[in-house]
Order: sequence, then structure tokens, then C-alpha cells
Amino acid sequence: MSDFLNEFDNAIAEIEAVKQRLIDFMSDKLDKVTDASYIKRISDNCFIIPSSKLGKDWTAQYHDTKTQAEELKKYIETHTIEKTISELRYIKEHKQWSNGYQKQLTGIANFNDEFIEQIFTVK
Repeated sequence: MSDFLNEFDNAIAEIEAVKQRLIDFMSDKLDKVTDASYIKRISDNCFIIPSSKLGKDWTAQYHDTKTQAEELKKYIETHTIEKTISELRYIKEHKQWSNGYQKQLTGIANFNDEFIEQIFTVK
């Protein structure tokens, strides 16, 4: 019986290690997100954007890919890996959070196309 429990404990530890590697991979990817090509950053909290690039979404959160990366990292760190993967799939397809509450919490209603491209392109 104790051999079974030891094997079970080892299997659980392996699953947790794989989950942690996935979280680390996603966090590392988000750490490498760069500013959208059309913004000129003045400081950590300020940037300039040409009015011709504003498009339909004039919010700073939409154009600030670094803010989007930080908010997604917070999400990854506070949710299960299964929920995170599901949310990432939704974001990739719809370019927004699946949960209306999350939009209110982060201030991000839609994700920038350049942000989506950066996090879902394997380099």
C-alpha cells in the first residue's frame, strides 16, 4: 500500500512540476513583450501615440502592451493552469477577456493586435 501512495505522491509532484514549467514559460513570454510599434514611451506610465493609430479604441490600456502583459501575468499567477489555458485560448480568438468582471478589474476591454501577436508567436 505504501508503494502505491509513494508512486501516487511522485505522480502528483511531476504534474505540479509540469504546471510550474508552463506558468514559468508563460510569465517569461509576457516579460518579453515590447511596446506596440507605433507608440513612443516617455516613461513607465506615459507614452505618445499618433492620433491616426488610435483606431476604434482610444483607451491607454488598449495601446499599452506592457500593461496588458502585466495584467495577464497577474491572472496567470492567481488562477489554475487549466483556467489560464482556457482564458488564453479565448483571448487569442476574441482579443478580450472571457469574463466581464475581469474587464472591470483590469480596465482592459480588448487586447491590442500587436500584443496578441507577440504572446502567441513562438520565438
